[in-house]
Amino acid sequence: MNVSTNCLVAPESSWWAPQAIRKAAEDSRTPKPGGGSCALNFAIASWSAAVLCRFFAHSVGNRNNCVARILAFISVSSFLVFALTACKSFRPVEDLTRYYVLSASASGQTGGPFNQDLSIGIAPVEMPGYLQSTRIALRRGTNEISYSEYRQWAEHLDKGIQRVLASDLSTLLPSARVITSAWQTGDVKAEVHVSIQRFELDESGAATLECEWRIVSPGNSRVLHLDHALISKKGPPLANNPTSAVHTLSEVLEELSKQLAAALKTQG
Repeated sequence: MNVSTNCLVAPESSWWAPQAIRKAAEDSRTPKPGGGSCALNFAIASWSAAVLCRFFAHSVGNRNNCVARILAFISVSSFLVFALTACKSFRPVEDLTRYYVLSASASGQTGGPFNQDLSIGIAPVEMPGYLQSTRIALRRGTNEISYSEYRQWAEHLDKGIQRVLASDLSTLLPSARVITSAWQTGDVKAEVHVSIQRFELDESGAATLECEWRIVSPGNSRVLHLDHALISKKGPPLANNPTSAVHTLSEVLEELSKQLAAALKTQG
């Protein structure tokens, strides 16, 4: 904008604006930290402001009206400030969330005699309400649970536990047929039911699994084996090494799988 002796004058020409927009558009094609589109947005805003200023000046009828031109200058300046602020406010923000899955960790097979024709059904795992969050649970005390903001499960935890138990049992009992999907009563000779009470890390990195488990005949008609498991294992804190901390939770599931495998080997 040009400045006269007594007042602000609206720009007579905005010939530079299309050139600035073209240059900003070319620059925006090259990725830049913080987003390369801000220059393009500002160039468009500047050109729009110039056009707005000229329109404002012509609309008052008297081009020498300094008050009107000052108002136009204030309006255009406010418009540019808003454009710059919006450009900075809507820059992409990096997502710091990381997603994790449990993994099967059993190796080898259990010793002792075993029914080679055993078919095993792994029923859906029962979970307490506090473990149904996608965020990884951290126990801070007897009655306090917190959840990690940026460390989350990539799948429903009950599905992950069921998957790992089935995989571990397939390794520990290689000749058995392990099923996790829906089955008919005659498809399996034993069903495994697990009810989780605790499955969490504490702030020091210790993983704890507490559950009730039972092995029943097909159709849940007769309980063949019933037991309670409380398994703990020390590992790194979730905040320091989340991958290893999640692996520690997988290892406590491996210990549960060994208990289940030992009980299943006695079923004929």
